[in-house]
Amino acid sequence: MFTFTDYTKAMEKFVSASPFEMADNLKPFIDYQTKLSHVAFDAAKKNIEIGQTWMNETIVALEAFAKPVEKPADLAAASTEFAKAQVEAAPKHLASIAEVAKKAQVDTAEIMLKAGKDVQNKIVNA
Repeated sequence: MFTFTDYTKAMEKFVSASPFEMADNLKPFIDYQTKLSHVAFDAAKKNIEIGQTWMNETIVALEAFAKPVEKPADLAAASTEFAKAQVEAAPKHLASIAEVAKKAQVDTAEIMLKAGKDVQNKIVNA
């Protein structure tokens, strides 16, 4: 089992390492940081795509207001249709955003667990 003494020994060894060994010790950290950055950027890109799709749908729904109307009832009907479209679209898009967040959390947790296991193995085998 990993103990505080093991951690202290590993840190002492890490700090006393030569610059060449230091680069070798930092490589796994840089690799994991790169993987985590990739997860974050992918999630951001997907959220932007979802937001753009939602905005385009909203603009299309708003086009009904740009048309001239003769009766106030027509404007009320257009307002009702717009509100209905937004009420139907919001859950779909929010669910998509939630799925992106869920995937990013799972990917991050997997990366962190692997990093923890790798560090523990390195300490135990040191």
